[in-house]
Amino acid sequence: MYAGRLVESGSARAVFKHPQHPYTRGLLDCIPVPGRTVPGMPLGAIRGQVPNLIGKLEGCAFRNRCDFAAEECARAIPIARPEPDHDVRCVRQPALEASA
Repeated sequence: MYAGRLVESGSARAVFKHPQHPYTRGLLDCIPVPGRTVPGMPLGAIRGQVPNLIGKLEGCAFRNRCDFAAEECARAIPIARPEPDHDVRCVRQPALEASA
């Protein structure tokens, strides 16, 4: 969930192995990994600020922090199913997939 909205759902295995939403990917990039994370070094972070949650949010609430955002992200975002039992609310999911 991001800003009170479901952005991705699926089995833990599917979401951790193959994240489909930029926010999910950003969260996973912040997790320390034994043998890869250097002790004492800063952990990853998602750039930008959380949107103002007072009032109505239009489009994708993550778009101002997203490297894949486009004009279409300001409109209503339907849920897509790129894989069986793995849902994502991101119209830019194909671009994210191509960058993996």
